[in-house]
Amino acid sequence: MPKFILDINKLEPGDIILERLHDLESDIISRFGHTQHTHAMLYVATSSVIEAMDDIVISNNPARELFDNPEDVRVLRLKPEYAENISIDTIIEYVRQRVGNRYSKEEAKRIRHRPDSAIECDRQTCTRLVANAYKEAGIQIVANPDYCVPQEMLESEKLIIVREPLKEATDDDIIFAKSDNALNIQHDALKQLLERSREILNEDFVQDESSLNEGVRMHPDKAHEVAEVVRESGYLNLIIIDKKLNPWCYDSKLFAEHYGDNSLAATMQLESDYNVSKNRFLHNVYAISSYIENCGNNEYFTLMRDHYLGLCIDCDVRLSVLKDVREELSDVFYEPNESTDR
Repeated sequence: MPKFILDINKLEPGDIILERLHDLESDIISRFGHTQHTHAMLYVATSSVIEAMDDIVISNNPARELFDNPEDVRVLRLKPEYAENISIDTIIEYVRQRVGNRYSKEEAKRIRHRPDSAIECDRQTCTRLVANAYKEAGIQIVANPDYCVPQEMLESEKLIIVREPLKEATDDDIIFAKSDNALNIQHDALKQLLERSREILNEDFVQDESSLNEGVRMHPDKAHEVAEVVRESGYLNLIIIDKKLNPWCYDSKLFAEHYGDNSLAATMQLESDYNVSKNRFLHNVYAISSYIENCGNNEYFTLMRDHYLGLCIDCDVRLSVLKDVREELSDVFYEPNESTDR
């Protein structure tokens, strides 16, 4: 039986990906929610989708998703007449800022009864995350963004269906999709970091890195304890893990071997992604530096500032590799391969 993956050449940032999951919980959602598709996620870049599932909001690589049946997937896009009046960047920034937010099964169950507004407003469901991202940008794609099902997005008059968003997976695609995922390791570390920090700070509002920073500002006496949790969680090891799992990102010869005939176009796609990542990391450096300026140079803020500076340097190294690859290749344009985590 063939496997299928998302075709990134058919996708645009801000696209909504609906998926039918085949498990007991999804069957219940489908039956009581009158929806064929049971999960929603947002496409944000060549190698990134953001979704609320299991217990937290995570980012993942779309090339990690294998599908048995093309009918299990639908991709939706804002109609042009609506897209020209909003900022897709606002939508993407909204979901990025909520990576680490807790998922609520209780809120998912409440979709059947449709309360007027969120009862647990600091918790997420997959559809709430996506619908409220669009609401943040000034457009309401469903009647109640806090409590909705994928079918309502599919039937929204403001969205269109992207045709043939999947392609048949090659053997290499399948091998990559099933290989070790650096992002999963990062998510586990972030989950541990946030859970233990909530206990130390005794602040339930700590849901993501931004609110953790605020929690430490409010409790500077706990900065050392939280810094120790950051170290123990493994959260600072992303670059080390990435170099081990994706060595082609750091060596031009390995890059050319990994992407083959698609190498040139891959550099163009990834250059955009890396620059976006670097700008996001720089934003975090400036934000944490402002905490240091206003609150003092405590251990936690210094640790996190240096962490993001390191990630900026890592982006520069990756960008340098892309430059080397282009210099070694002809000017022939090929289709990109999306198989890398970021």
